[in-house]
Amino acid sequence: MAQLIPTTKTPNQTFFIVLDSVNYEISLQTSLDLLFITIVADEETLCTSVAVCNNQPILYDFQKRGGQFYMICDDEDYPSYDKLGESANLIYVSDSE
Repeated sequence: MAQLIPTTKTPNQTFFIVLDSVNYEISLQTSLDLLFITIVADEETLCTSVAVCNNQPILYDFQKRGGQFYMICDDEDYPSYDKLGESANLIYVSDSE
């Protein structure tokens, strides 16, 4: 089952969350009306400033540490910070699912 990761309607935010026994640091940054993500797992950077696309995996397979992240949006637009937590939600799907 996919796990919803809580976010806020803030253009730039960093938060910490434990998923599948991995300590993640996730940063969302807004630039030029696009949302970018940086993911660090157990102090290892998996991706840096990757543009977030609607309903697409964020990590390549070799970067994963037990699961995949997606930004799921209710519409076809690119996700933006002002939609976070409402019509744009960051989710985590475990490899065990």
